[in-house]
Amino acid sequence: MNAFMRDRRGSADLIQFVLIVPIFVLIFYGLFEVWKLVSVKGSLRVGTYQAARYLSVNNDRWRYDRAVAAEIIRRELENNGLLGSDEARSLVEIHIPTYKPACNRLFTVRAELDLPWPIIIPPLPSRNMRLVEQHTSYIECGPTWAPTPTPTPERGG
Repeated sequence: MNAFMRDRRGSADLIQFVLIVPIFVLIFYGLFEVWKLVSVKGSLRVGTYQAARYLSVNNDRWRYDRAVAAEIIRRELENNGLLGSDEARSLVEIHIPTYKPACNRLFTVRAELDLPWPIIIPPLPSRNMRLVEQHTSYIECGPTWAPTPTPTPERGG
């Protein structure tokens, strides 16, 4: 046993391992947190886009369609897998105009989500975050509807 304790081979490797492993663990954990944040932000972006697109095409019953659009955003967050159905319902605030805009007018769908977990990236202070995403779209009216064209300058001949 005395010979085992006096043997110094490999001690430099052990010291390097002890000093480097915590750094790799912190980097890995930080990347995981950033991945979760980007994933939820992407789902929020897709949900607001899909809701705005739904409202621009299906706008006959605006009050009902507003509720469906809000459900589209919540379902997109649930499909992400990082937020459960109860969290997606209670943490997301959805702002859709209460009035139906006229044809060829813009409207905005805005969603705000308070994350249910604090963002912890090891060298930075932890904090709760609010993600905000919005999408603006036109109300489309009928099969012949088209946005007003932009006038172009005439070319000289």
